Amino acid sequence: MPRESKRPAYLSALPSFFTGVARLFDFWGLFSSQKTGTVSDFKALSSDWRAIGYDIQKATRSYAREPR
Repeated sequence: MPRESKRPAYLSALPSFFTGVARLFDFWGLFSSQKTGTVSDFKALSSDWRAIGYDIQKATRSYAREPR
């Protein structure tokens, strides 16, 4: 089963017409849409470990259902 590549919502910008216009005149980078730093790193690591935990849980349930 192929996995879909998804960007986490907390790293993605929700573009709109007004933010696009604002970025045209954003010479100092005040309207940066990508979050950086410790908070986004923590969220990314947390999301990764949650996905790993979900995969392990799914595998153990599948294994438990197999006939012996």
